Amino acid sequence: MPWKELTIAVLTAACGQILIKLGAPSPFTLAGLFDVKLLAGLGLYGISALAWVAALGKQDLGRLYPFTAATFVLVMLGSALILHETWGLRQCIGATLVLAGLYVITAG
Repeated sequence: MPWKELTIAVLTAACGQILIKLGAPSPFTLAGLFDVKLLAGLGLYGISALAWVAALGKQDLGRLYPFTAATFVLVMLGSALILHETWGLRQCIGATLVLAGLYVITAG
């Protein structure tokens, strides 16, 4: 399993999503597209894509794709810690189920 590439892909995608949220213009304007946080988030998405391609060169897509679910949980954690968004019981249960599902799919 290409753990280094997967880790980079998942972490940079999650961090990129948080930065995109922080830099997203509201209301949407073309000038707002040049926000440093937004551009940094898009750059991290690009790095994530490159790491993903590197991982795919080493392993089957069907074995790797479930790891994208980890990005969902990391974005949820980042939204709580950085953006101060609140989680309810449903979000906590859902994140736990996502991680349990990832374990079941990839174990062994």
